[in-house]
Amino acid sequence: MDIALRCDESDVVVPGCSRTPCSCSSQEASLCCHTLARGPRSSTPQGHVPPHYTMAHAPHKNWRDLTQDEYFERQVLAEPDPARKREMREGQVETLRLRAENEKKFGPTPPPPPPPPADPNQHRIQILEAKEKRATDPRVRNNIRGVIRDYQNGALDLNKRRDPYHCAMYWDGVLMRGWASVDDDYFAEEPYRWRVAVPGGKLWIEDVRSTSFPISRFS
Repeated sequence: MDIALRCDESDVVVPGCSRTPCSCSSQEASLCCHTLARGPRSSTPQGHVPPHYTMAHAPHKNWRDLTQDEYFERQVLAEPDPARKREMREGQVETLRLRAENEKKFGPTPPPPPPPPADPNQHRIQILEAKEKRATDPRVRNNIRGVIRDYQNGALDLNKRRDPYHCAMYWDGVLMRGWASVDDDYFAEEPYRWRVAVPGGKLWIEDVRSTSFPISRFS
């Protein structure tokens, strides 16, 4: 449905826009996105601004909770230079035009992924499940399945780790050492004993600070 938007004391019909009449102040009217999108009064509208582009939108929201569009709107309102403010508005109109063209050509933008679980163990399980799907070495997959199993049964618990630099060590899918530092003699000596006991195994260091990795030199 086409809706008439009042900007700069005149009406402009912006196709597809769901906004109610524009609430721009008299000082902002000449810089309104709808006025810029419309171009000269006699021209055909070239774009429109989503419903969240209002001059007084979300005045009490914390900046961390703002969407990208809301954050841009605040940036525009905070810009003291009228010429720069107009440039920002014109740039956003072009961005919206290109976004509309891309959606028409490739379809709507997919929704953002859901936020990670609040429980760090569940979040880690999700990451490991994705790693397992990409892994090509069956020994690596075996280790990952063992790590996931221990997160699920409570043998590993990130909430109980005393030091963020502590890691867990696995050999052939079995937890050999819980959360501890790897910078000690245990790390230097024990994996060789594990290799003698289970020659076909592989070492996995569950290091949650970064990407956990298999150690190939003990294989």
